[in-house]
This record gives sequence, C-alpha cells and structure tokens, in this order.
Amino acid sequence: MVSRVVTASYALLIEIDNSLSIPRRISWVLERGYYTYVGSASIARPYLRVLRHLQKVKKVRWHIDILTSNPSVRPILAVLAYGVSEEALYSALATQTLFTPAVRGFGASDSRNHVTHLFRVNVPDSLEAVRILLRLVLGVRPQQVEIVVGQIPTGSLPRNR
Repeated sequence: MVSRVVTASYALLIEIDNSLSIPRRISWVLERGYYTYVGSASIARPYLRVLRHLQKVKKVRWHIDILTSNPSVRPILAVLAYGVSEEALYSALATQTLFTPAVRGFGASDSRNHVTHLFRVNVPDSLEAVRILLRLVLGVRPQQVEIVVGQIPTGSLPRNR
C-alpha cells in the first residue's frame, strides 16, 4: 500500500532551562526561556516527524535535533497543523511581536526568504506560551490539529516510508 503525502506543518514549543552556547560554524547562543520551532511535516505520516522531535536520543539530522537532544532543553508541546504549509505557519509567527527570531538561518536552509525557523517566545511562563501558540496555529485555519504534550520515552518509532 502506498501512503499519500499530505500537506502539514508543525510548531514545537520548547523551554531552555539554562543558557546554551552551541559551537557550530557560527556559534549559537540561546538564553534561558521559551522557543518555538516551525517545520514542515508534508510526508506520508506527519505525526512521526513531531514525535521524533520529542525524543531525547536520536541521530542528529536537522538543526532542531541539536537542541531537542540537549539535556537543558525540555519539550513542552508540539502542534501539528494539517492542510497548512510551513510558509503559512512561518508567516503567522514572523508577524507576531511576541515571537522574535532567535538564530538567523536556523532550520531555514531550504526557505531562502525565511529569517529563521526558531523564534524566542517573549512570555513569562509556559502556560502563556502554550495559549499564544495554540491561538496562532488555530488562526491559520488548519483542517485538523494534533497536539502532543511533553517528552516521549526514547525508543524506536516506526520509519516514515
């Protein structure tokens, strides 16, 4: 059976407990606080992309994997929006004053007109960050929404074929 690729994007909300300095070609410095990462999940089983980001132990494939596998980073929530392109979700986030670009070019190598896919969420607590993010995602009118809360245990997820 051939699985059909669907249009989907997601927003991942994380908390950084301690300031991080991650040495790369250009070092990244992220202060303690809340961050949202926007990504595409236009694959046959989009939920697998989101679940993968919520695991601590994994092979590093994307910029976000460097963060999500760090012990100082705690996943809070992932929101998967079906029928919404990464472009639409990025545009909604990028125009909000509560979301500021965190690291130029982070996760946006395939989107030349995007400044970054990692945004700092300028709010004092996780409940407020969750409320604002959910309102934003629902504002782009997804056909369906799936929400995953917290970190999932390390283990093997089925491969997305």
